Amino acid sequence: MRNVWRVFSIMALLVAVSACETGYTGLHATALGNCAPDAQQRVQATDWSGMETIDIKAGEVLFSTSQIYLKPQHPYLFRIANEDTSGHYFQAREFFHAAAIKEVVKNNRYRKPCINSVWLAPQEKIEVQLVTGEPGKYEFVDGNFLVEYITAGNAAGIIVVE
Repeated sequence: MRNVWRVFSIMALLVAVSACETGYTGLHATALGNCAPDAQQRVQATDWSGMETIDIKAGEVLFSTSQIYLKPQHPYLFRIANEDTSGHYFQAREFFHAAAIKEVVKNNRYRKPCINSVWLAPQEKIEVQLVTGEPGKYEFVDGNFLVEYITAGNAAGIIVVE
C-alpha cells in the first residue's frame, strides 16, 4: 500500500511540475533553448511571398487534421486555434527544432523563440511563421513535456515533410 501512495505521489508531482513549464506565455522552449543551427540564415534567405497557411483546430479529443503534408525548405504560417472549453497543447518538438521559426504571435505579442510546444487557453489562437526543415516525419500531440507520457488518449498526428 505504501508503494501505491509513493507512485501516486510521484505522478502528482510530475503533473504539477510539468504545468509550471509554461510560464505566462504558453510558449515552451526546447530543452536547451536550441533552435535549428541555421535558423536565422534560412529565415533571411526565404521568399515569404510564397508562404502557405496551415489551419489546425484543437478540440476535445482530436485535432482538425491528423496528417499534415509540407514541402521541405518552404515557408508556412501555422494558425492553431483552440475551439474547446478547456486548454490544449500543440507539441511538435522535433518538427519545431528542425524548422526555422521567424515569428510567433500569441495574444497580440510577437516573439521569435525556439519552441517545442504551445499552450492554448480556451478559444485562444496562435500563429507561427516558419520555414520547414529537411524531409522527415514528425509527430505532434496534445500534451506537454511530462503529461504526454502518462496520459493516454491525447489528440495526435503526424507532419510529413517531403
